[in-house]
Amino acid sequence: MANEEIEKLKKIDLSTEEDDKIIDILDVIELKLHSLNQQELNELFDVLVKILEKRKGIPGKRAEEILTALYPKVKEKVVKLLWSDNAYIRSVAQRIIINNRDKSVLPRLMKDHDRDIRKFALDIAFELGDADLIRRGLDDPDTNVFVSSAEYLSRLGDTSSLSKIIELFRKVSKDDLYSLMFLIEAIIRLDYDKAHLLLKEKFDDVKDPIIAGVYLRACGISSDLNAIDDILSAIDEENMRKEALESLLSFIRKNEKNISENLKNKIREKIEEKIASMTTSQLEDVRKIFDILKI
Repeated sequence: MANEEIEKLKKIDLSTEEDDKIIDILDVIELKLHSLNQQELNELFDVLVKILEKRKGIPGKRAEEILTALYPKVKEKVVKLLWSDNAYIRSVAQRIIINNRDKSVLPRLMKDHDRDIRKFALDIAFELGDADLIRRGLDDPDTNVFVSSAEYLSRLGDTSSLSKIIELFRKVSKDDLYSLMFLIEAIIRLDYDKAHLLLKEKFDDVKDPIIAGVYLRACGISSDLNAIDDILSAIDEENMRKEALESLLSFIRKNEKNISENLKNKIREKIEEKIASMTTSQLEDVRKIFDILKI
């Protein structure tokens, strides 16, 4: 009887018992899951969670596998684990929902008053590729939530959310540098070719070391030939040369047909000024740049 095995688990010390004994009992229970009544399911759920709390090795993995299989029957109990004080238990609950590909719980999680729960909903939605639900997060009042939404949407390549993410970037105070960097990275990932102008609009000095790297990446996806001046200028800075060359390579690949002979010469001259002090990896980028431009 499965309930006898459940009782065995309830009686043993889950902190000290040998792995093999716990695993053997779980193996027997797994074979009889179909025969459990609701009370037995509830008791099994509780003891499986205790195993997860105390054992993160193979017994914990087996407990998670059984909970994943049981999910349709103990769905609400699993969802409630998202509110656990134990971070590992919260992660397990997310994985179980993801592995069951259950999107049905997400809309109500997105309405929860706790921003962490709303963030969990976004994490799950991202793993399930649900851009529609993630877009709701862009309207969330909490900065962490809408920033996470922007990041996930950009990783899913959801260009339909670009205008909203740009709006959020403009809305966030320039003092909240952490959020702004995540938002501009999302905008760059969505290949917005005026991202460098957004940065100039927001910040007084885009050469500030904190901003300079992301600004160069933004220049690299631009179609604005004027952006190349800032890229070439950064080649002079030894600590920014790697980013500048990578940006230049990206820019050239995107705008190769629009680069005049005069601009090609300008690029060549700037690179030749600093080529003697370049690293091996930087010289490889130079080789690629010269090959594309045929100079």
